Amino acid sequence: MTHNKLNKDEKQSELTKYRDLVLATLAYYLENNEMQIKTADFDSTENYTGLKIQTEEHYQKGRLTRLKQWFRDLTEMQVETGDLKFNKYLQDKTKYDIDIFKSYF
Repeated sequence: MTHNKLNKDEKQSELTKYRDLVLATLAYYLENNEMQIKTADFDSTENYTGLKIQTEEHYQKGRLTRLKQWFRDLTEMQVETGDLKFNKYLQDKTKYDIDIFKSYF
C-alpha cells in the first residue's frame, strides 16, 4: 500500500488548494506592473488571463499534477529572487499557510 495515493477527498482538497494558488499567482502578476510585458507578439495580460481560464479547466478535469507543475513554474522567479512580498501575498489571498521558499532552501 502506498502512502502517495490520495483518497478522493484529499485529491479534491489538493486540487482546490493548487487552483487557488495558481490563480493567486496569476492575479499577483496581473496586479504587478513590473510583470507586465507588451510587445507586438506578446501581451502578458492576455496570456495570464488565458492561463486563468486554463487553470479552471484543469481544476474541473482533476489535473492535480498539471496544477502543481504550473504553480512550481509560475513561482520559480519569485523564489529565486527572494520576493518575500509574493509569499505574504499568497498567504493573505489564499489563507493557506504556505512557504514557497521552504523547498528552495
